[in-house]
Formats: sequence, C-alpha cells, structure tokens
Amino acid sequence: MSQFPFALQLLVLIVSGWVNRRQQLAIEYLLEENRVLREQLGNRRLRLTDAQRRRLAVRGKALGRKALDELAGLVTPATILRWYRTPWCPKTRSCSQSIDQEQAGNCRISAEEAAEWPGTEPY
Repeated sequence: MSQFPFALQLLVLIVSGWVNRRQQLAIEYLLEENRVLREQLGNRRLRLTDAQRRRLAVRGKALGRKALDELAGLVTPATILRWYRTPWCPKTRSCSQSIDQEQAGNCRISAEEAAEWPGTEPY
C-alpha cells in the first residue's frame, strides 16, 4: 500500500503539472521578448557591462552547451562559456593570478565578486 492516499497523489500531480505549464509559458514569453528586442537591435553591436557578462556566464554555464545552442541569441554559446572561464581584469592578467593589493584596484571585479566567482581566490 502506498504511503499517500491516491487522491493526494493525484492532487500533487495536477498541481505540479500546472506549475510546469506556467513555467513553460513564462519561458516561451521571454524567448519571444528576446526575439523582438534582437529585431529592434538589428545589426548593431550589443555592448554588455562586465556585470551583465558575469550574469549571463553563470546562468549559461548552469544550462550547458546544448541548451545554449537552442536558446542563446545575443552571443554565441562559446562566448558565454568563455566568459564563465575567464574573469575580467586589465590586459592579460586574470583575477585568479595573485594580484597585489595596490593593483587590485585596477581589476574590474571587486574582491567580493572574485570570492563568488568560480575558480578565483579573493585577493
């Protein structure tokens, strides 16, 4: 005999299906909204801030390359995954390398952000 009564199992199934459908509708809306914004942007180059790149990189890494191939439209999946692997610092230095305290002011991410970024050490 099951742990929960059949009526409760059925109710949970119905509610979870409804929540899943609502999430799918929200995703479809956001995808269409992105398409409209890309049409308005045209061939102009999109300028993203470092914070925007980080947000896209973290979310893109969680999705994985296959999902990014289907969803990514502003930049290529390879670019998003490269942003995830490479924190932003001046010239060729990466924040994962040791940086003196006086040079840390030149880094485009703060010590708190570096601590949150995967694979970096706070300086």
